[in-house]
Amino acid sequence: TGVPVPTGNFTGTMVIGGMAGRVMGCCLSECFPSMDFASNGIYAMIGAAAMLSSFKQMSVACVLFISGAANNVDLIPPLMLAVS
Repeated sequence: TGVPVPTGNFTGTMVIGGMAGRVMGCCLSECFPSMDFASNGIYAMIGAAAMLSSFKQMSVACVLFISGAANNVDLIPPLMLAVS
């Protein structure tokens, strides 16, 4: 059963963290529509980094990886807060 693709723990933890972060972003934007929050994709990236760093024990590498993939240096402070 499942897809016969070797992904290991790396992809699975990022997918689960990304889904949890996106759900958090959607809940915030639905519960507080008058407030201005970041887009749901930002919450997904932060959730993916937090989940990956908790499973792999590599906090700084996750911050550099996600901020480099997004090509946005402004993500470093929230990512550092999420992975700590």
